[in-house]
Amino acid sequence: MTTSNNTREPDAPTTTSYVYFVAIQFFRNGGLGFTNCEIPLAAKVTGLADIQMLEKHFRSEGFDSALVMGYNLLRTEQVRR
Repeated sequence: MTTSNNTREPDAPTTTSYVYFVAIQFFRNGGLGFTNCEIPLAAKVTGLADIQMLEKHFRSEGFDSALVMGYNLLRTEQVRR
């Protein structure tokens, strides 16, 4: 960004957001359901602990017994803090 006297202002700090496509299976009303979504994360998914964190998140959102069936990194985004 440039000010009126043509001096450059410092850029705002940014952080990286990793946007994943996540497919889950869950139970609802005695039946099995499937859904998918995009979810932004502050760090890359690198292991089982990250998957368990996602499952815990979906369960807290009302998807009973949510299990991650698959995931894929769609994109990374620079987000202003």
